[in-house]
Amino acid sequence: MDASDRSVGEAPGLVSDHVLELAKSCARNSGSADPIVRAWRECVMRVLHGTRCAENAAQKDRSPEARVVQDFNGKLAPLAPAVALIAADDMKPVEIGDAARVTEFWTSAEARRLLQEFKEVRFGPPKQGEDSAARPSMKDLLADFAKWTSDEGDSLTVFHESSMLHAGLLQDVQDDNDWRGVLQSYVELLRQNRFENEDPPQWYLQFSRLMELAPKTQPEARRKLIRQDAGASGDGLMFQLVERERILGPK
Repeated sequence: MDASDRSVGEAPGLVSDHVLELAKSCARNSGSADPIVRAWRECVMRVLHGTRCAENAAQKDRSPEARVVQDFNGKLAPLAPAVALIAADDMKPVEIGDAARVTEFWTSAEARRLLQEFKEVRFGPPKQGEDSAARPSMKDLLADFAKWTSDEGDSLTVFHESSMLHAGLLQDVQDDNDWRGVLQSYVELLRQNRFENEDPPQWYLQFSRLMELAPKTQPEARRKLIRQDAGASGDGLMFQLVERERILGPK
């Protein structure tokens, strides 16, 4: 298990509760919870002696790590008297790292405008009294998407925002022609995108978002089209990933 404060602190009560249930099971079946309690103590100690995230260190007694220690001393340690408690001095961070980098979406004027246009196309019709002729069409929206990503192709934020809007449309659009247009636009966004090489995890996050739509939310005909268009995009990596899923099955 990754012994970083973010991984252990992501859901501290949930993690401790699972360990507690496992320790109780060990005590019932083998007569001793010492091994699992000792192993969990070692994991917690690695977290406490490692680099602490700045935002977690600032919380002190309210930090996720403090909750894990409280659960250990109050719930787990009584099941294993031979295992030492975690002392207060062990809570002091040895080193404090940087704070998490947070990226805010929908902050630019163009992103907000396109988000509003997306809502009008996705959730229409317009409110009573509005001119329905002024409501943007799916064709208008996809053209604006293409221009947006072309003009700001160096922005990772725009790549994520555009991907999220495409995925939202694919989930809800009913008209088959409009839906296919959205799929082709989404595939074009991913195809040989610069972030495929420069930041593969970020690119794969959005590619996997597209592929997850295939088995979970779409009729069979549309699931086939997602795999077909992604595999035939001309992008070598996309082809390999689609083939891997075809052979191994979806995750």
